[in-house]
Amino acid sequence: GLVNRFTKSDFNPFYHLGVLTIFMLIVLFVTGVYLTAIYRPGLDVAYATVEKINSNWFGSLVRSVHRYASDAMILLIILHLLKMLFSDRYWGSRWLAWTSGWIMLATVWLTGTMGYWLIWDQRAQWMTEYMMETLAGTSGLTYIASDLASRTFSNFVIILFLHVFLPLIGFLGIYIHGLRLSRAKWWSPRWVSIQAIVGLIVLSLIKPAASAAPADLGLLIRSIPMDSLYLGFLPV
Repeated sequence: GLVNRFTKSDFNPFYHLGVLTIFMLIVLFVTGVYLTAIYRPGLDVAYATVEKINSNWFGSLVRSVHRYASDAMILLIILHLLKMLFSDRYWGSRWLAWTSGWIMLATVWLTGTMGYWLIWDQRAQWMTEYMMETLAGTSGLTYIASDLASRTFSNFVIILFLHVFLPLIGFLGIYIHGLRLSRAKWWSPRWVSIQAIVGLIVLSLIKPAASAAPADLGLLIRSIPMDSLYLGFLPV
């Protein structure tokens, strides 16, 4: 209602939260293809390849758009979820859409968290320390072995595969999400897509995505910049 005071309802993005989420997934897929082509997994090369991407304006722009699109996707899903909840549109024939929506939110969060780990900066180190404390056993010992680089390479490959593969499964999830809906929409209006792209590019130019300091398991982490949408569980 507040947005409608400044523009016609046809131009209000809050009417297009679901299809905007799908559009963000497409943006992530397109930018992810470029990033994956340059990225190299491994303890000794991952951070360097990310910095290589950031070393030119186009690579920095693509990486920043990828990062902000992932944040936008989380926010859009949450807003879409709240809209359905307060509109009392989550039961009856909509139970499949409601349930699959929660599953997709969890999948998006997991995929984005993996993306932050692949950078192998101090944020990834903090996540690794959390994993070591939580899982312990052989998984934790992997990161204190003498041949650290070789023993962790498989971890990078597995997480990179999941980071690429899970979004592809997301398209199937979107199909299931709209299966029981009588008037399911799949594409955002052209003006909404253009506004979204322009917004992502402007934000990326104003504040480009940047890595934290490189991971060093021999040092304690003092303070790091953090994305609260994906990594907010760490300080908690």
